Amino acid sequence: MSPHARETRPFASEIKFVVPAILIVPLVVLLPAFAEEIGWRGYALPRAMTVMSPLRAAIVLGIPWSLIHVPLYLPGQMNGGSAVWSMLTQIISYSIILTWLYVGTGGSVLMTGLFHALLNGMVPLTNGLNPLLAWDIRGVVFPVVAAVILALGGYRVLERRIDNTRPARAGVSGPLPEPS
Repeated sequence: MSPHARETRPFASEIKFVVPAILIVPLVVLLPAFAEEIGWRGYALPRAMTVMSPLRAAIVLGIPWSLIHVPLYLPGQMNGGSAVWSMLTQIISYSIILTWLYVGTGGSVLMTGLFHALLNGMVPLTNGLNPLLAWDIRGVVFPVVAAVILALGGYRVLERRIDNTRPARAGVSGPLPEPS
């Protein structure tokens, strides 16, 4: 066997692992993200926001969204052994972040779907960390991100935008006054 043949074989063996990943990862990361976003942000959120604020709608929708993920954390399941508290804080925080993004982009399910896919695909970024520790860190980091959005007034801006685009009340013309 020539020396060049030995050098190219490792590359060829890597290709047979990379090609399936290129085909499978989009299905595993993109499809679930867009399916969830069509349901949560595309269907449920606009209906919830007719009777409550975007922040309240985000929290209310985050609860069942979290609960449907709980079975994945039971023993023997995909995420068995991972902290359930971390999943709960992450998903409710994601709901707050994705609702802020959805309303801020004028109702773009495409943007929330892409951001959701980014969240689902973050696992490689924690390569080298203990997976359970990385999971717990995410359970703290994303609530902090959601809190920063709230602290910086991200939802107040959205609520003003929503109020100013609602139809005027009878006898009142122009944009609705700012809350005092």
